[in-house]
Amino acid sequence: MDASLGQVVIGDFGCGEITGMRADEAVLRDAFCALATADCLPGLRPYRLLDDLASAAAATDARVARAASAALVSVGCRLGALIATLRDPRTPDDQADTPARHAYLSYGLTVNSVSLAGGLAAGAAATPSPARAPSLLDLAPDLWIGHG
Repeated sequence: MDASLGQVVIGDFGCGEITGMRADEAVLRDAFCALATADCLPGLRPYRLLDDLASAAAATDARVARAASAALVSVGCRLGALIATLRDPRTPDDQADTPARHAYLSYGLTVNSVSLAGGLAAGAAATPSPARAPSLLDLAPDLWIGHG
């Protein structure tokens, strides 16, 4: 488990609903599926979840569009908090219990770019807005985020 991203404990980086949770509970696909299905969005496929959310955000049904947009915003906030945690210089010392885990978490400090694709690249998760929760770009502004 030394190289498991799911074991990272999310820090306090503007997405309070997941602060202190493990990444596998808050940020991985099953967590996103639970988040989306909590809003009763129909027809979401786990293997295409973010693409389906992006499509639903453009739906003509205003309730569906709002719920999907809110889910994408939450996804962006959650990913931003994970990236900010991985980029926090305290994370390796605070969360590593073996030298291999420390090396793995220390590597996160060197990452300077993240590529997003599918539903995340559709905009709602990466677009900053002062009227809502922090986005991925709000929480990790020093990263170059490529779409593709």
